[in-house]
Amino acid sequence: MMSPQSQARPVGRDHRQIRWCRQLEVTVRRAARGWMLEDLGFEADWTSVAMVSATATGSLAVVARRRGVIAGLPAAGLVVAEANSQLTWEPLVADGDLVEPGTVVAQLAGPIRS
Repeated sequence: MMSPQSQARPVGRDHRQIRWCRQLEVTVRRAARGWMLEDLGFEADWTSVAMVSATATGSLAVVARRRGVIAGLPAAGLVVAEANSQLTWEPLVADGDLVEPGTVVAQLAGPIRS
């Protein structure tokens, strides 16, 4: 299997865009599990358990604060999926898109305790 670096393609002058592949997906999922384990250990977020109803749901919009090029949406979706399979992540733009301040980049919905 090719490494993510070997699948990179030039984009502009200062970086190379990595193409998504199964190996990169596995790496991101593994990292996300590690981040959550480091943050929560094998326990729950006790503040959320104490303050938020188990049945509460909600949604949020990820909004660009500045003009820029979008990057990392596939990784964000994988991290969301690792956090809670009941969450829905809907990117509204694509990696590589140039967005202006106020652009809704993605929407996230599901259990608030997540």
